[in-house]
Amino acid sequence: MTLRRRDGPKAAPEFLPYGFFESHDALIAPATAVLPWPNEAGDVAVIDGVALPTLVDYLAVTFVVSLVGCPVVVLPAARAANGLPVGIQLIGAPGRDADLLALAARIETQCGFHRIEA
Repeated sequence: MTLRRRDGPKAAPEFLPYGFFESHDALIAPATAVLPWPNEAGDVAVIDGVALPTLVDYLAVTFVVSLVGCPVVVLPAARAANGLPVGIQLIGAPGRDADLLALAARIETQCGFHRIEA
């Protein structure tokens, strides 16, 4: 992946995949690297048989985009076989928080995500 430095709305520079948000409104990705599990099951320590170096590595798909200044909205999208909610994250361009929230609201309504029962 080619990265370039961009001046964002803040004083700190931000790093983004080259040109992605110039031609896309958002990126849709899984909210976590694993399906939801009951709290009493403990922490995620292994994914697909591979031990995780730290207890938060399963969240890498979530926090790494925030570290580069991208706003993120997580929407409940479905339920896993165990009945727990599965989410997707919408990732937007830095400084475009309001646009991302508007897109999330449209997706939530049009896809029926707001009707997923608790």
